[in-house]
Amino acid sequence: MGKNTIKFKVSGIKEIQRAFRELPDKLAKKVIRQALRKGLVPIRDTAKTDAPRKTGLMAAAIKIRAATKRKRGVISLDVRIGDHNFKGATFYGGFQEFGTKNMEGQHFMENAFRAKAPEAVATIMDLVAKGIEREAKA
Repeated sequence: MGKNTIKFKVSGIKEIQRAFRELPDKLAKKVIRQALRKGLVPIRDTAKTDAPRKTGLMAAAIKIRAATKRKRGVISLDVRIGDHNFKGATFYGGFQEFGTKNMEGQHFMENAFRAKAPEAVATIMDLVAKGIEREAKA
C-alpha cells in the first residue's frame, strides 16, 4: 500500500473472535471478504457521488477491488479509481484527489471514507458476526 492509502483495522467482541478462530481458514476468509465488500459499499457510493464530474468516467471507475499487494494472513479490499491512482484511462483521478503543486486536491475519496467509516465498521462487524453464525450452523 502506498503513502496515499488510508487503512483501518476492525477488531471486536471477544466471543466473535473466539468463534471466528473455530472456523476453518477458508470459511473464515470467505466470511470476512463478503463482510468487507458489503461494508465498503457506502464508502464507494459516497465517493462516486462526490467525484468531480466532467465526463462521468472517473465516477464510473470507482470500484471495490481486492488489494493487489497481498500479505499472508491479511484480507484486504480497496475502494479505488480504476486500476490505481495515476494509471489507466482515469489516471487523472489521483491528481483530482491529491492535487498537484499547481492545483489543490479535492480529497473526495478521503472525505467519503471519513464520512462513512463508522457505518462501514458497524456493517462489517454485524456481517462478520452473522456470517460466523451462518457458517457454524452449516
